[in-house]
Amino acid sequence: MSAQKIKDVAVKVRTYTDRNGEKKGVWQNVGAMWKGGDGNEWLTLNRWFNPAGIPTEEGRDTISCLLFAPKPTDGP
Repeated sequence: MSAQKIKDVAVKVRTYTDRNGEKKGVWQNVGAMWKGGDGNEWLTLNRWFNPAGIPTEEGRDTISCLLFAPKPTDGP
């Protein structure tokens, strides 16, 4: 069995306030999580992704990555 994509990886790149006054986040897909036939899992990140450019809250030196189910693709 070949590798299977099990999750997409995204980071919050900015926030905005919608017309109802609620704060919302804008998320950018930066990679994927995979599972191999042997059960091992690994992460791939796009080469253009630079975590140093992601905004953080004051006093934090880490970023959070959201793992979500991949969107279905058209075709076989």
